[in-house]
Amino acid sequence: MNFKVLKKDLKKKKSINIIIVIFVFMATLFISSSVNYLIVSVKGIDDFVKAAELPDYLIFSIGQMKAEISDVDKRGIEFLEKEKEKGVIESFSFDMGVYASADNFETVDGNSIDIKNVACLFNTPDIKQSVLFDMDDKKITEVEDGYVYVNYKAIVESDKINIGDKIVYKNNKGFRKEFIVKGGLKDAVFGSDMMGNYRFVISEKDLKEILDSEGAAYAGIIGVKTNDVDKLTADLNKSSVAYVFSADRGLIKTTYIMDMIVGVLLLLISLLLVIISVFILRFTIIFTINEAGKEIGIMKAIGIKDRRIRSLYISKYALLSFVGAIFGFVLSIYVSNALLKSIMQNIVIKNKNTNILIMLATTVLMLLIIIFSAFRSTKKVKKMKPLDAIRKGFDNNKGVKKGFLRLRNKKSSVTSFLALNDILKGLRKFIIPIFTTIVGIWLIIMPTNTINTLDSDRIVPVFAIQNSDIIVSDNEYFLNLAYYKNKDFVMEGMKKVEDALSKNGIKVERSFMEIIYRLNIRKGEKLYNSMSFQGINTHTDEYTYLKGTAPKYKNEVAITRMIADKLDAKIGDTVYIYTGVEEKPYIITGIFQSFSNMGEGIRFHEDEDISMDFYSSAFGYQMNLEGDVSIDEVRDILKKELPYNTEVKSIKGFVRDQIGGVIEKLAAYKIMVIVIVIFISVMVIVLMQRTFLIREESEIATLKSVGINNKKLVVWQTKRMAMVIIIGTIIGILSSGFFTRITSGQLFKMMGAYSIKFVINPWEIYIIYPIALVVSCIIACMMASRRVRKVDIRNMNVD
Repeated sequence: MNFKVLKKDLKKKKSINIIIVIFVFMATLFISSSVNYLIVSVKGIDDFVKAAELPDYLIFSIGQMKAEISDVDKRGIEFLEKEKEKGVIESFSFDMGVYASADNFETVDGNSIDIKNVACLFNTPDIKQSVLFDMDDKKITEVEDGYVYVNYKAIVESDKINIGDKIVYKNNKGFRKEFIVKGGLKDAVFGSDMMGNYRFVISEKDLKEILDSEGAAYAGIIGVKTNDVDKLTADLNKSSVAYVFSADRGLIKTTYIMDMIVGVLLLLISLLLVIISVFILRFTIIFTINEAGKEIGIMKAIGIKDRRIRSLYISKYALLSFVGAIFGFVLSIYVSNALLKSIMQNIVIKNKNTNILIMLATTVLMLLIIIFSAFRSTKKVKKMKPLDAIRKGFDNNKGVKKGFLRLRNKKSSVTSFLALNDILKGLRKFIIPIFTTIVGIWLIIMPTNTINTLDSDRIVPVFAIQNSDIIVSDNEYFLNLAYYKNKDFVMEGMKKVEDALSKNGIKVERSFMEIIYRLNIRKGEKLYNSMSFQGINTHTDEYTYLKGTAPKYKNEVAITRMIADKLDAKIGDTVYIYTGVEEKPYIITGIFQSFSNMGEGIRFHEDEDISMDFYSSAFGYQMNLEGDVSIDEVRDILKKELPYNTEVKSIKGFVRDQIGGVIEKLAAYKIMVIVIVIFISVMVIVLMQRTFLIREESEIATLKSVGINNKKLVVWQTKRMAMVIIIGTIIGILSSGFFTRITSGQLFKMMGAYSIKFVINPWEIYIIYPIALVVSCIIACMMASRRVRKVDIRNMNVD
């Protein structure tokens, strides 16, 4: 009997059943794909780091020319020798490569290559700190002379680097060397966007030739093997060893967080779909039970038990859910493989195949949730009595709830009155489309606001720099600062660029820059080695602070929230910093935020004397120009006047390079989510409208009997749903800030920015996307409402 009843019921409401299958299908597709993507990528990154045989701790430095090891690195090696004697570390190794910046590369035709990172490193394949892999996941053990393996992302991001092409390395002293691109490179240390560096692999002979050339610089990497990373870090912080950057394996893995952002965002959509599927299933079951009140009463009257009746409904929706889940599961295998291809291009994953068991378990869990929800929704059957059959249905004994409005003396049209009255007297039945619209607006606005913020001037201060028209990276000044430790080269370099522009009719209003040191900061027994910023030709009150004020005197500093937490320090406290001669006391006057190194930062007064022995790195010359001058115009002038030395970018372009590929990933996600949200909303509207038409059949027939034509009936139904969608849209827009803060806001906090004021583009947020969503839903409702034409007047007494 169950089979016959089930077969009949499935044929009766085909469109509603199809929509339920679609929702379960989409929920299964997204949740299985996203969960598998996250698990495989997280495990894959961990496996990649192990396969690369990374040491427990890495220390990065920049050394002098002609392959001579610097005094800084000598002190670092001496420190590690003592740590080895004390038993803190087991062993360490030092590798010397070539340091280069993006403007050191060009094509054989002399065209620049847009490498979107501030630094590149040449190494040989036999480095001790990391095993390197080609694009087929094979270890790179040798490279022929004249060939180079290039970081895969450099190939992807530049349209001028392809396998088999020739690229040229050049420096400011006239040295040039051609390389043929042999293939792509997978590199665990510099493989993530957040590291901001590329590694190129060449032969030992070619590396020596570059290191021995005039104008070359070396990049040193020290790998340390230890069972006590915390002790090593503490001892390193207390020492006078200066370095550019250090990281343990855990931090290296953390830098890959952006590669998992797609999976996290897909999981958000998946959870939305599961919630909507449960709500829709509950709504449909309760609606079906209400409609079948008469039949249920009769079944009870002839002795059929509640359990048997409930099993009919559970069987139906379990079958529908199973069909949707099967199709979703099968397609999710292909979708998951496509998603994993993007991350497999950058890391080595041992298990490249989709994890069927994980996806199957996720699908089964989702099915159990949906079936449990269906079971809970059939509890209403228990409340129904055989007498309900006589009263012609379960809902009929409650009578009709009157609305709050009265048509008398109203100037509104009949259709508007009916639509508004329906919402006011029964808002509860419109909860699902309202909820779907709210969450849909959230999912659209969140990536939009995040992209607009990351691509705006507002994000610039978060990098502990000021806004400017252009930023000029001069390879010569980078080398001079790294090797000679002399700030005079900075002033000379800026003057050189100013003169070149002035000679060509472009006046520079102001030039300034940031020098970054690594310094120990201590409060009591707590000590931390932090990136430290000092502006050249700037004033501390020109920067942004979360709390407090800018340092006004040389014995004052501002620190980031991260450093304050590490030291348990607050505004007004005294901290001690070793800046070259002695450990000096400084008063904390303010708290600021910084994306640098996941939130590190100390801001010094511009007049404070800091030893260049602690120099770590520097940003380019920042310049404000008079008049309307294009980046291309400045670039062409400097290329002519200062060949091989400079690279010119807008401040936005500079920040984009620091962030990596997250903007592009979010942009792709935004387009995808807009399409999905509109599709989900349309499906919800169609389902709700079909159920409303079935439930209101007698009411529609009655309205027809008093002369209301089909056109007005469609307008009534459409206006009602349009009002509901607009309500959901308004609520979604007003509450979207909260959703953005708990999603993107938390991601920014992980990166060191605790207070970001998101950029809102009113045209996108308030007009374009809401209108697209509302119009799509109105058209869907209008099309579904055309079924009122099939309602006959004779149905006005049908229950």
